[in-house]
Amino acid sequence: YLLGLRSDWLVARTPFPVLPRIEPDQPMKAASPAGPVLVKPAPLLDQAGDTSKVSSPSVDSPQERPSSEAIPNAPDPATVTTKASALAEAALKAFLDAPDWAARSAHVLRPGEVRSAMEEYSRRQPDGPTSWKSISVENSYTDKSTGLTLFIFKVTTELHPSGFPVAVAESDSGWNVDWESFVEFRDDHFKAFTDGPPERSGRFHVLASAPSEPRAANTANEHFASFLLDPPLPGRQELAYVRRDAEIYPQLAAATANGGIFTPVIELAKRRTPDGKTYLEITGIVKNDWLPRLK
Repeated sequence: YLLGLRSDWLVARTPFPVLPRIEPDQPMKAASPAGPVLVKPAPLLDQAGDTSKVSSPSVDSPQERPSSEAIPNAPDPATVTTKASALAEAALKAFLDAPDWAARSAHVLRPGEVRSAMEEYSRRQPDGPTSWKSISVENSYTDKSTGLTLFIFKVTTELHPSGFPVAVAESDSGWNVDWESFVEFRDDHFKAFTDGPPERSGRFHVLASAPSEPRAANTANEHFASFLLDPPLPGRQELAYVRRDAEIYPQLAAATANGGIFTPVIELAKRRTPDGKTYLEITGIVKNDWLPRLK
């Protein structure tokens, strides 16, 4: 499910749906140089299944890939992938079923770095197993330089019946879960942040796109441009702004041009205007894709 990659990891992909074009539900006032043009969020639409406008890196053509028939006694790629998928899924189930953070930390990427964050998080959020309804493979990627594979699973739960993506990566210690993105999606950090108080900041995995031309014209001025942000959960779309003189603006504009979908990890701040209104500002791009760090 993850990623709109800008790397050589791609082996097979599940395209993203095209995001809905949402029009403003009220006329906008003239822009003020003191801040962006703020707009009441329009009603959200269901995401469509059309993938025609979603940009993805190219996949090597069959002619460029070595054929297994040319290698004596080469294993069947389908058999190898199925076995790897089963091992990755077993690690994911052990992670989900773990009784507490300490047991769960045996199944995470970079445990030496992440364990302390997991322990601290358990003091703020209920700890315990994650009750799941179904698990299915959505995507897989192989790093050409190391041969290590990453699987993207969709996990459905009572709270997330449409599912959310979970990255399970092969490493030197076996198959491990990207805990940081897992809790971000499972615990709906993006919505908690956007619904929460202003004067805060955070990092989020999002799908960024440009608003329709009429809405962009009504939500931008000479100082700010606007973008639509979606986490990989339905019904969470928000309008966010970026300063036109910011270094990240040309990158965001280019990546979302002509209906393109950009999948970065961003720094997002919730601001308050002098008259008490709030808005979201994109202040940084941490990564251009959602690939987890292995080390």
